[in-house]
Amino acid sequence: MPMPVSPSRLQERVAYLVRRRRWIEREAATFVLDFYRRYRRLPPAYVTVLLPGATVRSLRLRGEFGHLLRSFNRFSRVAFSRAVDRFRRP
Repeated sequence: MPMPVSPSRLQERVAYLVRRRRWIEREAATFVLDFYRRYRRLPPAYVTVLLPGATVRSLRLRGEFGHLLRSFNRFSRVAFSRAVDRFRRP
């Protein structure tokens, strides 16, 4: 039978776990955003379950918005280079 934990020790352990959870949430959020930007899908559920649903939705929205901006940037560069080429023609 396990020994009972003293209240002060239990308080220290709970405080440690709360601090650790905050750190893990930040790490998971960074990982989810990077994964979504790279593969355009969410990572496996064992990662997303560490985050609240609202956070996962906002990260997914940020990833989609970044993808949209990259697409627009690529399109604008091509359109600009074509306009310059047309202007330079004799």
